[in-house]
Amino acid sequence: MITETFKFAEIKIHADTKKIGMQMSGGADSSLAAYMYAYTIKKHKLPIKLKRMTFGFGNKPDYFATSRLIQYTITDLLEFDPWDEPYEFFYNHKSEHSVLPHIKELYETASVNYFVNGKTRNPPTDEVGDSTNSRIVERDFPSKNQYDEILEPFYNITKDKVIEQYIDLGLYESLFLKTQSCDANSSATLFPCGVCWWCKERAWALNKVFKK
Repeated sequence: MITETFKFAEIKIHADTKKIGMQMSGGADSSLAAYMYAYTIKKHKLPIKLKRMTFGFGNKPDYFATSRLIQYTITDLLEFDPWDEPYEFFYNHKSEHSVLPHIKELYETASVNYFVNGKTRNPPTDEVGDSTNSRIVERDFPSKNQYDEILEPFYNITKDKVIEQYIDLGLYESLFLKTQSCDANSSATLFPCGVCWWCKERAWALNKVFKK
């Protein structure tokens, strides 16, 4: 087992791993996880490839372009290319989206040894209002994923800690500012819409970090 410890998370990679599926939306959390795994693979000279998995929806922004940009940026920052061919899938509607069938297919065909999800803990709802109940409620009181083949290194930290990790690694401008988390039909900037849950969470996290 290879272990790399960062300020707010620990990355563990089994010695017999050949390929890791990285669920990447272009958001801050999954992009940081991808960087950490790529960094660990390079540092320890591991013969492992990362397979970017990105899902697009007809009724939300196309995250393919952003996740590709993140992939290329990580390669440039590390001067190292750990990437396998990406896995991209388009759904006409968000309601049709289900990652598990894709994970099952790749896992059962031995295309990927396991998968990484950048899921984080929700901020307190008394600090970030959610009148439309748009958040993933299970993230209020997170627990480790029930599936052994899905790893969630950030499951118990909130997005402010993710941003602090970017800063600690010197990646705030070079990587974080290229990410997007908006769930509305708008382009990716620091605060794309300011209305959806993900934008409100991002704004909350930035205020927590920079108003200390």
